[in-house]
Amino acid sequence: MSGTVIRKGQKTTVEFVGNEQDSNDVLAQIRVARSNAGVVIVMLHSHEPSNESDTPAEFVQQFARAAIDAGANLVVGDGPHQLRGIELYRGRLILYSLGNFAFQSGAVDPSAIDVYDRGADLFGLKLGVLGNQESHPAPNPEEPIWWESVIAITKFEHGTLKSIQLQPVDLGVDLPMAQRGVPRIATPQRGAEILQRLALLSQHFDTQLRIENGLGFIDIGQSQR
Repeated sequence: MSGTVIRKGQKTTVEFVGNEQDSNDVLAQIRVARSNAGVVIVMLHSHEPSNESDTPAEFVQQFARAAIDAGANLVVGDGPHQLRGIELYRGRLILYSLGNFAFQSGAVDPSAIDVYDRGADLFGLKLGVLGNQESHPAPNPEEPIWWESVIAITKFEHGTLKSIQLQPVDLGVDLPMAQRGVPRIATPQRGAEILQRLALLSQHFDTQLRIENGLGFIDIGQSQR
């Protein structure tokens, strides 16, 4: 193909990496911030590999850890509209996604929704197999995962993360669509379901989440990567 010899491999894979120059520029800014502040919090907006995935893309995980190595005390992700796991890395936290704090998808003009919110995935986009966007209507998020979140309350002492408390939030999953999207403290039953799911997602990163009195806790001194 175009002068390149392609040989059949054992399996078909697609690997994505972040733009090296962009990554280096952001990491340099984190180092500058760390030299001027006791606590550095990095916000990471990422849908990849798709909104339907509860696991972040590998290159997102690599960048989040690099941000910690560069001096970030906390990395907070958003974008995929659902909860993703929490990683405890070098005594610092990576919250890969806290879900939707406010979500009013029913009021959004579909023509203004980006490709991820129309149900696209990173692999299909890159391979060019999605065709016309209009042939892929925006998904109708009826599942509870789109209507749950947590509020992360952290405590730092002299620049060191000492504790984190996770308050489950419900956006009205049991309400008519027109009334959903406003955050409220979850009921005990709903809160337990949200925290149990987050705990399961966090096990992927070897992070143990305790649930006590309707709140989630992570022991910062636990075994970590």
